[in-house]
Amino acid sequence: MSNQKEAPNSSILPDIPRRSLLISPAPIGLGSVAAESLFSYFCRVALQNSFSPGHLVFGPFTALATQERDGGLVFRRTARASLARRTVSVSEIGYQFATRLASLVGRPEVMRMHWRHTLSGYSFARMTRGFAAYCPKCLGSDLEPHEHIAWELALFGACVRHQCVLVSRCGRCGRRASRLSLKGKPWECPLCGHDRRLDHARSAGHAEIAAAEELGALVAEATAAKPAGYLAARDCVERLMGWADTHGARSVKQVAKYFAISVGTASLWRSKRIRPSASRLVELGLRNGLPLPALYRGDFSAVRPAPTTRGLALIWKRRRLTGAERSIITIRTEALATLNPMRPVPEVAAELNISPRTLRQIAPELCSQMKANYAANRRRIKERKMEWFCRKVESYVAACFLNRQPPTWQGFSLVFQKPGILRNEVRRRYAKRAIRRAQELLPGVPEQMLLDISV
Repeated sequence: MSNQKEAPNSSILPDIPRRSLLISPAPIGLGSVAAESLFSYFCRVALQNSFSPGHLVFGPFTALATQERDGGLVFRRTARASLARRTVSVSEIGYQFATRLASLVGRPEVMRMHWRHTLSGYSFARMTRGFAAYCPKCLGSDLEPHEHIAWELALFGACVRHQCVLVSRCGRCGRRASRLSLKGKPWECPLCGHDRRLDHARSAGHAEIAAAEELGALVAEATAAKPAGYLAARDCVERLMGWADTHGARSVKQVAKYFAISVGTASLWRSKRIRPSASRLVELGLRNGLPLPALYRGDFSAVRPAPTTRGLALIWKRRRLTGAERSIITIRTEALATLNPMRPVPEVAAELNISPRTLRQIAPELCSQMKANYAANRRRIKERKMEWFCRKVESYVAACFLNRQPPTWQGFSLVFQKPGILRNEVRRRYAKRAIRRAQELLPGVPEQMLLDISV
């Protein structure tokens, strides 16, 4: 009789099912305005299976949960790239993330949370905002608080259900959350832990509600169970060009004015050498009164174009703005002011294709804030330049006195590499004071040296 233990019967190992997640929750609200975002669903899956989202991405259980040795590699790449920029629902690595998550939970409807699944061939640049925006009333009233897909869109600025504007700054710390939190708590500020459900949201206007309803209809149709039948990007642009041609915009410049885009973009659209941006088509639809689902299907039969003059649609600064256009201008102004707070108001107005006076009428608070930031930045730059000038002057004068050489106009020009640097009265006065201070600190220097730079 052998003392060695018998080896376990290996024939029973193939009968053991492959390891997977125990609980597979269904996505919330697909086919409606309140459709759940992809990353919010991932957080719910992790928490209901007793993982934290961070542990499921970086922890030791990733390989077991994904059933592969390198199964968590897609999650880790997504955490490094898309989670930091809040582009999970639009990026290419985010699409791989959605594919892996759908196979992990066994639910193919998860793929409908990524925009590439519905809108093929489009560029999704600048479609999502780079910071968190949420409705405190939705977070407080939902049975399971979750982030909505519509909240990620840069042009979605109001909650349709509660008729209020989305909140983007924390009520306690006043900061915007730029990265997605791996804690899996959408009701909690990732920066200070404040409960977002306690924040106050102001009432939205009719224009903001109208724009949100159009975008909500697009989200609901894109995440519905039945295919929306949207055209590919090139076919949609071809129909747009044909629609503009029937209303008088035939040349590249006319198309650019009709759609309020640059001439280069219109030329690339015509030559089919660029992928059209989905966010640009959303702006076109809201500006020209096109229903967004019909826009992506290429159906313009229900659209009544605005009256044109000499075969061209009037641009924004030559006609009265509609409520939807005012809402778009306000949202884009806030986004531009967030990306670069030091920009002057005329430059922002030129980018929006409106006059500065119109921009001040539509968004007076934002314009006053941008004006104050621009003036403060100008003062700061002026102070820094003067400090740099003072340091250079003092170092040159000190070197001259130590070497027993008089400071000269030519010497200042050589130091600054700029002839006529002392023609400014303030700079000239400071240079004379620096010479006097150096003369007081170095007794025995002849007074003749001060007269060489007398002006």
